[in-house]
Amino acid sequence: MVAEESFRIFPEMVRLQAATDVGNIRARKVLEKNGFRKDGVMRKYLFHRGEDRDVVFYSLLDSDRRRPAPPEEMWRPLVSLLRLLRFSFLLNFLCSLCCLLGDSVKPLR
Repeated sequence: MVAEESFRIFPEMVRLQAATDVGNIRARKVLEKNGFRKDGVMRKYLFHRGEDRDVVFYSLLDSDRRRPAPPEEMWRPLVSLLRLLRFSFLLNFLCSLCCLLGDSVKPLR
């Protein structure tokens, strides 16, 4: 990514800024997907093709940069374990409830 490379080449740099037209949804999604945060909208910031245009400003700070997400495969065992624990907790809760209620619980027929 260009932003990451910029921070690497210029270690003293603390902020990258980007601006795009409010209506340019694709550019906004690209910026957001790459870690840029929306700073705000400057209304009637540009005059383009005979009309005033609003502009959205984004920034990426050196402290905002995120580490790459781990591959999805790494999370699967953890998700399976959490599901198992949730089921186990529910089963233990029901058993405890039955023990507390004792004979007042009638089996379903």
